Amino acid sequence: MKKIAILGGGVSGLSCAHYLAKLGKSLGRSDRIILIEASNSVGGWLKSQQFDDGVIHELGPKSIRASGLPAFNTLLLAEEIKLTPDIIKVKSGDPAAKKRLICVNNQLYTLPNSLKSLIFNCPPFTKPLISSMYKDFKSPRLTLDPNNGEDISVHDFMVSRFGEEVAKYLFDPMCRGIAAGDSKKLSLKSMFPPIYRAERSKGSVIKGMLSPNKETPSTINSEISSSSLLNQVKSEKWSIWSLKNGLEQLPATIYSNLIKHSTSANVEVHLGHQVDHIMFKDDGSAVLHVSNCNSIKPISVDHIFSALPANNLAKCISAKGYPIIHNNLKSIKSVTVAVVNLEYSGTIIPRDMGFGFLTPSYSNSPILGIVFDSCCFRDHDGDKDITRLTVMMGGEWFDDQFGDPVNVDHQLMLKIAQDSVRNHLNINVNPVRTIVNIHKECIPQYYVGHSSKVETIRSEIEKHQLNLELIGNSFGGLGVNDSIYDARQKAYRFYNNK
Repeated sequence: MKKIAILGGGVSGLSCAHYLAKLGKSLGRSDRIILIEASNSVGGWLKSQQFDDGVIHELGPKSIRASGLPAFNTLLLAEEIKLTPDIIKVKSGDPAAKKRLICVNNQLYTLPNSLKSLIFNCPPFTKPLISSMYKDFKSPRLTLDPNNGEDISVHDFMVSRFGEEVAKYLFDPMCRGIAAGDSKKLSLKSMFPPIYRAERSKGSVIKGMLSPNKETPSTINSEISSSSLLNQVKSEKWSIWSLKNGLEQLPATIYSNLIKHSTSANVEVHLGHQVDHIMFKDDGSAVLHVSNCNSIKPISVDHIFSALPANNLAKCISAKGYPIIHNNLKSIKSVTVAVVNLEYSGTIIPRDMGFGFLTPSYSNSPILGIVFDSCCFRDHDGDKDITRLTVMMGGEWFDDQFGDPVNVDHQLMLKIAQDSVRNHLNINVNPVRTIVNIHKECIPQYYVGHSSKVETIRSEIEKHQLNLELIGNSFGGLGVNDSIYDARQKAYRFYNNK
C-alpha cells in the first residue's frame, strides 16, 4: 500500500484525488490518499455566493467552456458525479456565446463572429480580418530563439503573423480576460499551445488549424463516444455552461463524493492544514511538516501530487538542497484580481447584449472588463427581475493602479466599479447588492519562457528521483478544464507506470 499526498484542495487537487481513487479501486489497489488543504474550504478560486432569495453571484470564474478534449473531460466528470441535471448551458447561437465586445476609446464594439464579419470591415478594425488571415497564410515560419525555448510573446507573434490590429484588438484584451495579464509579457507557447503548434508544424496558423487533429487518447475516446451528455453537447452545439447552484457546486460535489466514499477508497481530507516544509528522503519519498491552528505534525508519504501555486510550493522545498527547483518555482509570478459583483433591480441592459466586454491594456482603463452575468445565466437571477454584472480589475497592473493588495480600500474598488458601469453602460442607478473580493495572487502568469522553466523543474525532480508530480494552474493550464484534464493525465500516468 502506498501513501499518496495531494497538496491543495482546489479543483486540480480534488480532481486528482477523484481519479486516483477511481483508478486505484479499478486496479484493486489499497493506496491511501491524503488531501491537504490550508483553508477551511475546498474549491480554490471557484466560489459562488447564493443568497436566500435564490440569487447567485460567481466570485471567481463565470463559466466553463464546452468544446475541446479537456472540456469534454470535465463534462464526463460532471456526468460521472451525477451533476447532469444541474447543468445550465449556453448554445453557440445564443448572444452570450456569439457577442463578445471590446471597449476602444470608450466605445463598445462587437468582435467579429461570422464569415461576413471576416470579409467586410468590422470596426474598430480598419480593414477586413480576412486580410490578416491572408498575411499569416503567405508569411514564412517565424524564426524563434532556441536559447529562449523557441518562445515568443503573444503580442509579438500576433503582430508578426496577423498584424498590429489583431494583436491590439483581439489578443491583448483576450490575455487580460484569460490571465489578467500583459500580452507583451505572456508566452504564446504556454498561453495558446494549439496556435503555437499550428505555426511550428505547418509554418502558418491557418494551415496548421486546417490540418487533421491527432487522434484522441484511447482511454478517453470510448468514454466520449458513449456519453449521453456529450452527445447532447455536440448535437446542441454548447458553447459554455454552469451549474444551478453556481460553479462552486463542481468542486463541492467532487469533495462530497470523496468524503462519502472515503472509507472504501482510502481517502482522507485535512482542511485547515498547511504544508510548511517537504523533506525528501533518499528513496524519493517524503516527510511533510504540516501545521494547523494547534500543532505541527509530520506525515510520511510515498508520493506527492502538488496542486499548490508555484510560489507556495517553493516555500516548502529547500533552497539549499534543491536550488534550481526552488528558484524556478519562486520565479513563477501570480497576480491579484479584484472582483466586484453588482446587482441592480430590473432589466437595465438588453438581455441579448452578449457575454461582456474587455478593455485593451493601452487604454489605461482601471478595469479589465465587465461580464454581463444575467445575459449569460438567467437561472442565477432566481425568480427576480434583476441585472447582475461583474467588474474585474487589477491583474498585472494591480499594484501600479491600486497599491498593496493587503491594504486596498474595498470601498474604493466598489466606487471604481460603479463609475465604470456608469461610464461604459450608462447605468446611473445604484445597485441593490454589492460584493467586493480581492483574490490575492490568484492567476499565474505564463511569461515568455514559462514552458522551459517548468521543464527545468521537472528535469530536476527526475534527476533527484523525487516522488513529486506537479499539477494545478501554475503548470497545467489556466482554465478549469485544463486543470482537471491535467490532473487526470497525471493520475493515469502514475498508475500506468506502476
